[in-house]
Amino acid sequence: MSKLQKIRKKRCLTQKGLSDLSGVPFSILKKYESGEREIVKASAETLLRLATVLTCQIEELLEDEDKLEIKDGLMQKMYNEWRDEGIQAAEDSGLPFNYDCGVPSAREDFAYYWSMEEAPDFETMLRYEKNYSKG
Repeated sequence: MSKLQKIRKKRCLTQKGLSDLSGVPFSILKKYESGEREIVKASAETLLRLATVLTCQIEELLEDEDKLEIKDGLMQKMYNEWRDEGIQAAEDSGLPFNYDCGVPSAREDFAYYWSMEEAPDFETMLRYEKNYSKG
């Protein structure tokens, strides 16, 4: 039984119920739970939707052997999405985009955006910024 399935059942939700509440297609949920599709390859948005509905951390949805291996890649994807949205919001408002990933407020904003319990440390944010590529 996958971690997703265990958490879903613990919350007394059916696959259809989780699909309806999260907006993740039923067929995709079924594949994640059966292992036919790897949840670690899901988009950051999909993982966030599932974690939000299930009131758990994204990490809890991942299988133990995958956590260390993919966590950094997933976090980089989440960072890229967060940065892209910040740039787009600045462009839409006509304001220049000025950003320093090292300041505490940026780390806190990133953590808040993704509903994380704690903000990444300074070195981690610098690594994400170094690896960041727009779009």
